[in-house]
Order: sequence, then C-alpha cells, then structure tokens
Amino acid sequence: MGDARERFDVNIKKLSLMSDIEKKIILATLKVNNKKSNSIGTAIVLKKEGQNFYFITNNHVIKNQDECDKVILTALDRDYSRTNLKCDKIIETKAKSDNLDYTIFTIKNSDKVSEIFSDRIVEIADKDPAPGELFITAGFGSKSFNERKFDISLSNDSDCKMLAGPIDLTIQDYKMNNTIALGCDVSSGDSGSGVFSRQTGKLVAIFFGAAKISRKNKELTSAEIEQNIGDNNYVRNWSASSWATQLTNLNP
Repeated sequence: MGDARERFDVNIKKLSLMSDIEKKIILATLKVNNKKSNSIGTAIVLKKEGQNFYFITNNHVIKNQDECDKVILTALDRDYSRTNLKCDKIIETKAKSDNLDYTIFTIKNSDKVSEIFSDRIVEIADKDPAPGELFITAGFGSKSFNERKFDISLSNDSDCKMLAGPIDLTIQDYKMNNTIALGCDVSSGDSGSGVFSRQTGKLVAIFFGAAKISRKNKELTSAEIEQNIGDNNYVRNWSASSWATQLTNLNP
C-alpha cells in the first residue's frame, strides 16, 4: 500500500541490528504450518495464565481442535535457532459467522517453552490507536509451508499506519466487527500477524485480510493516504487497504 516499500526478510544478522521493539516483535511471532489445510499463517504469544502460554492467530489459520492437532509452530529459541512446537488446545475461537476472525490456543508448557516465551509476551495497547499512527507488522507473507524455515519479514515503512476506523466492515456477505484500515503491505501467510505501535511496541490489532488490488482497483498512493487519513467515509480507505481487528476493547 502506498508508494513506500520497506518490507524485508529478517535474518540473524539483521535481527542483531534491530531496535529493541522490532526484535521483541520478531521473537514474539511464530510461523503456523497447518498440515491439515497445507497452508501457513502467523501467531503471537499473547499471555501466560497459570502454567500455560496463550497465543493468538486468525480463525481461518487454525479453525478447530482437529487443525490444532495437525499444526507445527516454528519459532526462534534463546540462541535464535529455529525450533518447532505443537499446538495443544483451542481455548477460544471466533469465526466470520461471529463477525470476528481469531483463535486463541495454547502450547503445552515445558521447560523449553517457558525458557523461550517467558519474556516475549506482548502487551496489548491500553488505548485506541489514532488515524495516522505508525505501525510495525511482522509475518510470513508470500512464504511457503516449510517447518524447517523461520522465514519472517517485517514491514515498517512510512505508509504502514492506521488509515481509518474502527468500523464494522461489510466484506462480501459477512461483517467484520472492530475493523481498522491499514496502509501496511501484507499478503497470504501474514494472516494472524500482530499490528504493533511503532512508538510503544504494544499490540494494537491482528491482521486478517486485505482488499484485492487490480487494474480497476489500484493501490492507494502515499499522497492519497495522507489526504484521507481518518475519513471513514472515503471508500478507498477500505477498498484498497489491508484490514485488522482492533484488540484494545476486545480483551482476548
């Protein structure tokens, strides 16, 4: 979206040079390899309650317990080596029929899991984002099913910001509640990616989809973005953007 293009693949060398906020976002993010649907997505470590770590992704990435049982989660361990983990239990899931698109699941705790995630839990923003607020997103867009790769990429260009919302957005024949429009570049595989405040590093929303760009429906330009920031009635803020579910008042 927009004229800026600053989405880049992250390797160990780049990770060591990143800001503390960028590094924590990368380390809090997991690749979801769904063997049931032969597809991938993205998940984030959300919280710890008792002995369990809770993670969030989209419902269309992990729909139910049957899919959870067939998911391999790829993360980075403490020395930045790739490690694979298993989805354990579905705790809550909201599908499009519920006007939302998220799944909360656990990974069975162990010394290894505790060591990896104990200081990687993200903090949900305590106030709503404002139009124009700059974001960072990280995920596995355009990557392939491969549990042997943690091939994450990060987007933090000048167009990756909140355009409008939140509104209850009607998409085809369903409505998605609490949706904000983004100028962040995303693609298939980014589903479930966290949308983080660039200033605080707090989790604002999770990405769930994007408008289809074509010759007739061209991408927003940077100038167009700036001219229409915060205008919920500007159609192209919704028809040519990426979309995320704002989490600040959902308390997942």
